[in-house]
Amino acid sequence: NNHHHNNQYNNNNNNTNSTALVDSRNLRCRSSRLTQTNPRPTPLQWLGSHRTMASLAHRRYIAQQKRHESPPRQILAHKDTMPVSVQEMENSSLITLAAMDDHRACCEILIRHIMNRDTVSYESATKTFKEIKKFNHEGMELTVLPFKMGLVAALVAGFSSIPLCFHLDTVIWFNEFFVTTDVPPERDLETWLEVGTWAWNWMEPPLGQISFFLLCLQYSRAQMENLGIKPYTRKLKQWRAERVVQKYPKYDANVLSQYSRTSGLTGNSLSL
Repeated sequence: NNHHHNNQYNNNNNNTNSTALVDSRNLRCRSSRLTQTNPRPTPLQWLGSHRTMASLAHRRYIAQQKRHESPPRQILAHKDTMPVSVQEMENSSLITLAAMDDHRACCEILIRHIMNRDTVSYESATKTFKEIKKFNHEGMELTVLPFKMGLVAALVAGFSSIPLCFHLDTVIWFNEFFVTTDVPPERDLETWLEVGTWAWNWMEPPLGQISFFLLCLQYSRAQMENLGIKPYTRKLKQWRAERVVQKYPKYDANVLSQYSRTSGLTGNSLSL
């Protein structure tokens, strides 16, 4: 029995040694393959990679990727209650937007104020709001006439200045009736640039003077705002807001004034 036990013990030791030898060979083979496919980096490469991983920009990039991959838990909790219009916003959010002169927020605040003051539904308050909106734009046709005239004059002058400078027939016609200067020889008017060089002799003074005049007007407007003097547009909106407040004294003057001042001068302004 002892002899049989010794033989069995020797066989187990031989099997264990052979298994360990096979595992050691497999480990060396895998290590050699990994070394061939992924060679060890040089000291400079190792130092450069660690500098990149430790840089502030790289850390910000990794943090940004993590935020995009996994949204915060609080965002997932409120995703179903996300407002998509001013009608779905809370009062505090509307007040913040109204302080930033957001016209849609001012409209919604006025509607909710009408609901609270008249104790009516949202639909009834909307009807009253439309009446206020209609009165807010009444009698503004003559007041906005200078703006419309300026718009048309600017467009006509801007587009007509191109042929008056570079189109030969137009330049000759304008010179004949308004300038009466000598016409250069035909060899000096073969290209549109040569035509522009000739027309610029009389186009430069008015264009330069108009540009300087507009620059002075813009500078004077900025100084008026610094001194607290209201330009024409702001003064016009203030007058209209006071008129709306006098027309509807039962509602809060600040709410009505904020709505009127943020709305456009015409009825095409952005509103509900």
